[in-house]
Amino acid sequence: MPDLPTPQDDTEAALFSESWDAVLSYAALCASGSATAHRLATEAFTLGMRELRAAGRTHVRGAGRRPARLPTIPALLTAVRTTAAGWSAAGQGRLLAPGLPQWLTSPEASRLTGSPRAHPPALRALRDLGGTDAALLWLAEVEALPLPTAAHRLGLDPATARTELDRVRALFRERWRRALGDAPEPEAAALAAVLAGGVLGWGGLDYLERRRRTAEARAGTGRAGEPPRGEPEERTGLGRLLRGGGMFATALLLSALALGASLMAPGGSGADSFTARDDTAATRDDTTAPDDTGASGDGATRGGRTGARPTTASPTPTPALTPGREPRPEPVPPSGTPAASARVPAGPGSRDSGRTKPAPTPDSPPRGLSSLAHGPVSLPAAPPSPCRIGYDLVSQWSGGFQATVTVTTEQALDGWRVEWTFPDGQRIGRVWDATVRQNGSRVTATAADYDRVVPARTAVAFGFTGTWTDADRAPDAFTLNGRRCA
Repeated sequence: MPDLPTPQDDTEAALFSESWDAVLSYAALCASGSATAHRLATEAFTLGMRELRAAGRTHVRGAGRRPARLPTIPALLTAVRTTAAGWSAAGQGRLLAPGLPQWLTSPEASRLTGSPRAHPPALRALRDLGGTDAALLWLAEVEALPLPTAAHRLGLDPATARTELDRVRALFRERWRRALGDAPEPEAAALAAVLAGGVLGWGGLDYLERRRRTAEARAGTGRAGEPPRGEPEERTGLGRLLRGGGMFATALLLSALALGASLMAPGGSGADSFTARDDTAATRDDTTAPDDTGASGDGATRGGRTGARPTTASPTPTPALTPGREPRPEPVPPSGTPAASARVPAGPGSRDSGRTKPAPTPDSPPRGLSSLAHGPVSLPAAPPSPCRIGYDLVSQWSGGFQATVTVTTEQALDGWRVEWTFPDGQRIGRVWDATVRQNGSRVTATAADYDRVVPARTAVAFGFTGTWTDADRAPDAFTLNGRRCA
């Protein structure tokens, strides 16, 4: 399999990055698998670039108007079809998509490869436009690029791109009408399909759909990164109060500490009464009680009914359970945290009579607030991630892969930097819609000039191809401008 040609200058290097994704996308429609698609794309890209370079050198200075030819991307896609035809003629049709070898011998395919006068009207009209006009029409209609992006690629003024596109569309229709004769001209909504079908033939409409999906992912209109609806209502309550009001939170915390200290104080009818009432909300399994050694009994409660021994009931009576109250579980200190125990007297009719109760620890909430902890008020929620990053492995073959990274930010950006580390030492090759530096397994991608400004809750995407050796696991830790993303 031949290597991709080496760019001759910076302009050609940018052309490689912009065109390779389109070539690989169409090759995937023409090949039988991802590995074969990469091989087909590489051979076709090499052939197409060689033909484009030759066409640029054959024009003699002063000879007048350049001969009409297709823009770069349609010319490279045509090279994919030509390469596939060569494979089929050489007896390698099994490597192609089902039905393609038969289509390559059909009259429809012959019209695309025969005399220019026999070419489909859309192909003739696009070729006759030539230069920047044809490229603008293809990028906007078939590749579905935003007008500012298409204008940037072609060196046009984004402010006048809409006017230019309307002019080119009208010019294309005029030439289409001339080629069609008495046939009706295409509707504006069908212009993209007419172009893709007339230039590519095989898989034209499927290619059009693939490019629209890619454009939607880059522009963030696929809604994959939108936050789920309905969450804000679930995150209100105590969390909002603690986040929104510092003085209120401080007062609430001091009150809770003071109440906890009063509950831990020995004696006093008020304390005993409150504790006894709290015991009703912390009733454990009747058969699980702590032993006499002073351990908290947490292991017996969670581990089953082993190791539990009854304790002697205290003769001091305390208020009994309130009839009809539902028992609620008591917060248990974290495992591994030592806690002293204290005997809490209970009335003769109480189920917790004489049971050893764990005393509060610095890490556990005060018992008097157990109803608050188990009530409907939610605890403070973790702040949402400022960004979401998706890593999509588009295709993979032996020793290589293609991936797309999609970034959705909660805040507007003026410039961005995405960083990650490959877990298996993958190496990045071709890149589009970003500038990438790699140091070992660490990768840094920065915004292209036309993608620097990103509105809030809008996705921006870039893609690349790469190589792998032993494994090709996806990275799972991304940062945007130094901040961790979900």
